Amino acid sequence: MNFRTLSVVSGILGMAFGAASTLAQPFMASLYGLPTEAANIGQARGFGGLLFVWGLIAFALRDLADRAAQRALLTANTAGYAIQLVLTLHGIGTGTLNAVSWSSVAIYVALGAVTLLVMRRTAPAHAVHAGR
Repeated sequence: MNFRTLSVVSGILGMAFGAASTLAQPFMASLYGLPTEAANIGQARGFGGLLFVWGLIAFALRDLADRAAQRALLTANTAGYAIQLVLTLHGIGTGTLNAVSWSSVAIYVALGAVTLLVMRRTAPAHAVHAGR
């Protein structure tokens, strides 16, 4: 997979989940086993809005040619996926999130792994050959 394809896939996933989390929050909350009180719904809508923007940025930058900028974006995304993975696993482990949340774990692991692969491919030639 290359940078452009990853940007399109992660952009579409981010915008889709972000839109669903923002516009259909009571349904999404019940799907993931979250409480549906107004405060939780409001907070989850905020998360959905951020997720939508994250996807929009990824999609908008799909034709970015600057390798240093690509790596910076990929590094930030990898950190984001890792943080979300830890938070989701914590939620599952404490019972805050239900078994459907394992689908989120799969998405974070898959996107994180592919992002690391694309980062490796976008490394400057001297860094790859020098073993960095």
